[in-house]
Amino acid sequence: MILSVIFLISQPDFSNELIIKLYENIFWIILGFIFLGFVFMANRNPSLVYYSFISAVILTFYLKAISNRQLILPTEHVGDKAFEILHFNTFDYEGNQINILKEVFKNSADIVSFGELTPGMTQYLKENLISKYPYSAELFRIDYDSKLILSKYPILSVDTFYLSGHPQLNISFNSKG
Repeated sequence: MILSVIFLISQPDFSNELIIKLYENIFWIILGFIFLGFVFMANRNPSLVYYSFISAVILTFYLKAISNRQLILPTEHVGDKAFEILHFNTFDYEGNQINILKEVFKNSADIVSFGELTPGMTQYLKENLISKYPYSAELFRIDYDSKLILSKYPILSVDTFYLSGHPQLNISFNSKG
């Protein structure tokens, strides 16, 4: 077991078809070591239990270390101020529309997003927030998938796409305006 782990970690010549298959199935090899550990545990062989579990742990850490090397982590935004987005699920404020307005005015977000809207709530929000957010885009539906986006910036384009069967808005803003 330990020899197979050392063999896999040493990264032998990848021109061999068998070695390529081993690396493609390293996850199953790890699960095999774990399964062997339980078999050895049932047979009351503690040294082989330790070897198989340690082999699985070493391969797991090795697999983690070699995966996603091209993963680009986000960097901190430096330069101009980024815009702020505030999102509300209006279903949580059902029957208390004034609290939504208080929350919106309390925050200084550039863009406000509302989800799970009723038709009456959409009209109420647009009428009461037009002075602060003159630009809007909405996705009107008769179910609770309705959405409303209010913005301080001009909206350039609005498109609808579906994510897991639920409609979403794809909106472009002019943050300079």
